[in-house]
Amino acid sequence: MRHGSREPVTLREVDVERRAPILRCYLQRASRARAHIPVDYRAPVEAFEPIAAQYPVFRVTAADGRAHQ
Repeated sequence: MRHGSREPVTLREVDVERRAPILRCYLQRASRARAHIPVDYRAPVEAFEPIAAQYPVFRVTAADGRAHQ
């Protein structure tokens, strides 16, 4: 949902080997999520690689093909 309206989207799972930098960025932005992922948000990207398979990550794309940020 965006601004009270709905928009059809497609979810595509991100490959495990590409998740570490996304998880790190997520923890930097979403401080309340830090309690749920056992790596410090300030750790290097390499520290996220061993746990990346445990956390699903999806790319959200609008029905018209635009990627959401």
